[in-house]
Amino acid sequence: MKIANYLVIALDIAMLLNMPVLVKKVCCELFNHLVSYFQMEFHTPLLFQITLKCHQAFRLIPSELVDATSRRVLACLSFQLVRTSLQTNEESMLRRVMLSELPLNSRKWRKYSQFVIQKPELSEEDQKKM
Repeated sequence: MKIANYLVIALDIAMLLNMPVLVKKVCCELFNHLVSYFQMEFHTPLLFQITLKCHQAFRLIPSELVDATSRRVLACLSFQLVRTSLQTNEESMLRRVMLSELPLNSRKWRKYSQFVIQKPELSEEDQKKM
């Protein structure tokens, strides 16, 4: 997590300097570093906070700089954010994040007008698979 902390500091600096190209690069590097942590069975609130910060940093990137790779990273971040928030019981924060994403141009194909977020009722076998 030490490298992740350095990348979060770099993300803060990139957002302060208002450099969207640097924000995009740091977010991609941060996501690539966190992939191994996402595969763990237990997720900490710190992982949720880092994922949330990275997801919100993508909002600073203008639509002309959003390419296929950054869309893919944003989709993976959104999935991990949903998954982590359901495990840490942060549904209200997740709803606020997803509703703030509606006017974004980063989604190429579909824009949703309503989000319904419910905690799934899974059997023990399904929970072990996740």
